[in-house]
This record gives sequence, structure tokens and C-alpha cells, in this order.
Amino acid sequence: MMIDILLVIVSVVGVALAIYIGVIHRQLRQMVQMLDRLQRDPQPAYLHIRSRIPVINQLAGQLNQLRDRIYLFHNQAMQLEKTQRQIMTHIAHDLRTPLTSLSGYAEMLKNPRVIRDPELSGKYRDIIFDKARALTQLLGNFFEWTRLESGDIQIHFQQVNLTAKIEECIVQVIDQFEKWGIPPELELPAAPVLVHADPVSVERILSNLISNTIRYGHGGEGRHGIRLWTEGNQAWVEVWDRGEGIPADELPLLFDRLYQAAASRHSPAGSGLGLAITKKLVEKQHGQIRVESTPYVRTSFKFCLERDLGKE
Repeated sequence: MMIDILLVIVSVVGVALAIYIGVIHRQLRQMVQMLDRLQRDPQPAYLHIRSRIPVINQLAGQLNQLRDRIYLFHNQAMQLEKTQRQIMTHIAHDLRTPLTSLSGYAEMLKNPRVIRDPELSGKYRDIIFDKARALTQLLGNFFEWTRLESGDIQIHFQQVNLTAKIEECIVQVIDQFEKWGIPPELELPAAPVLVHADPVSVERILSNLISNTIRYGHGGEGRHGIRLWTEGNQAWVEVWDRGEGIPADELPLLFDRLYQAAASRHSPAGSGLGLAITKKLVEKQHGQIRVESTPYVRTSFKFCLERDLGKE
């Protein structure tokens, strides 16, 4: 009798164990199947496994997290591929326009009538020079943006006299301001404002913003200005003008690397990268940049950098 009872107990335990092992086997098989699906589909269904064995639950949870990460990486890769296609389209378009123009004016210089007219031929040579310079600037922007995106540009922090940098940048482009007959209005502190920044990047930021206001801000009253002031541990620079401004719906997109505001779409130097480069350089130096615009009243680009308070 006792033997019979033991046999029944052993049989029941064996059946229970077989069922338990079968459940674990099925759960492990579900995990293997999910791993197989992940090789073909970045978004398979989640695993819904509840086990009395903690490590099984942990493994299932890790697989679900892996599924989320693969799906995220897949979406990022798709977005990157889309962006790369857009970039190539922009590059092709932006290079084709000045190259076509260069080719056209060079061809016109072969015209006998133009050759016999020194004034006209000189005019066309000047245009070719300007187009070539714009093309060089365009290629430089693409190259710099690529280096920024890949992290190849190194930021070397040191003490920078921001007041002097602004004055240097103004001197470099004063002839362009004079072309419109209105010099920039400067509001600079009497004492030097020192920041902890990269001097090359600071000069690039200032040059981009000043060139931008020269190119697009001469409409309306034609007034331009640069203001420098400090707030706590930050130094702020504002580059402003009273030109035609920027429509409100374009402001949120202005620093997008592939976006071109309406005013720059037909400009040979308007690659849409200048402001994107500027924003990237400001952020790499732990700063912020903002833009506000009321057409023909005031369009303002402001950025801040950390002050070098220990040495002012």
C-alpha cells in the first residue's frame, strides 16, 4: 500500500515537473523566436512572460528593452538616411546655382563685343570673382558643418576679450557697412568683458551674425547695431537691425541645418548652414542663442557665453 502511494506521489511530482519544465521550455523558445524576429523586424511584439523563476522574468524584461533600443536605433538610422539624402539634394542645388552662373559669365567673356568693351568685360570679371568667392564660402560652410557634426572641431577654452573681438570683426567688414551708407551702432562697455571661450569659434559666431545682418538687414531704416552687456556670470551679445525681418512661422526653424529663410533662398551664399553652424558653436561653449523679429522694427540675434570672472 505504501509503495503504491509513493508511486502515485512520484508520478504526480513527475507530471508536475514535466509541466513546469515544459512551461520554461516554451518561455525560452518564445525568447529565441523573438531574437530571431529582431533580425528581420525592428518592432516585433513584446514578450508577455510571467514566471516563478526571477531570472526568466529578468531575461524577458531585458529582451523587451533590447527590442525598444533596436527600434529606436532603427528610427534614428532611417532619419539619418533621410537627412543625408536631403543634404545631398541641398548640396547639389546650392553648388549648381553659382557654378551655372560662373559658367555663363565666363562664356560671355568670350563674346567679341564684350572683349572690345573694357568696362563691360571688367564688370563681368568682377561678377565672376564675387560668384567664386560665394562658392568658396559655401563649400567652407559645408566642410565646417560636417566637421562639427562628426566632432572633429576641437574647442580650446581660454580667456577671450569679447569687447576686442567685436571691434575686430566690425573693422573687417566696415567697408560692407559703408556700402549701404549707414555705419553700425555700437554699445560696448568701457571696460573689457572677458569670457571663457574658444577665440576662433567666437570670431566665427560674430562674423556669421554680422554678415547675416549686412546681407538681409539693410531694408527699412537700414540701421544695424551690436550691443554687449553682462548679466551675472554671463556675457550677452546682441546683433540687431531694422530690416525686413523674419516671418514668425520661420523663427522656430531658423537654426535648422537644412532650412533656409525666405530672404536667403535666392542668395548664392544662402546654404542654410551659417546659422546652424553658429548655434552649434555657441552650444559647444555652453552658451545659448536666441532670435526675435518684428519686421521693419527690430530683428535681434542674441547669444551668451560664460564670463571669465576670475580675471576681469
